[in-house]
Amino acid sequence: MHIIRFLIKFLLIFSCLLQKFLLLEEMPTPEELKSKAGKEKDGSKGSSVVVNNITAKWNQEVVRPTLKDVSVRLKQGDLLAVIGPVGSGKVVLTS
Repeated sequence: MHIIRFLIKFLLIFSCLLQKFLLLEEMPTPEELKSKAGKEKDGSKGSSVVVNNITAKWNQEVVRPTLKDVSVRLKQGDLLAVIGPVGSGKVVLTS
C-alpha cells in the first residue's frame, strides 16, 4: 500500500513539474544570443564568469569538502547544466 501511495504522489508531482516545464518560455538559440551580444553597447560583449579551484562544503564540521578544486569558465551565451545526487554540491557551485 505504501508503494502505491508513493507512486501516486510521484506521478502527481512529476506531472505538475512537467506541465510547468512545458509552459516555460523558449530559450534563445546560440545564434540569437551571439547576435544580441554583438548589438550590445554597454561594454558587456564577451563577458564571462570564471570560477577557479573552488573548494567548498556545506558544514564546517565535515572533514571532506562537498566540492574540491572545481573550475568553470562560461562565456556570455553559454548554457551550463549542473546535475548530480543530493548533497553533491550543485547549489554550492551555483551560489
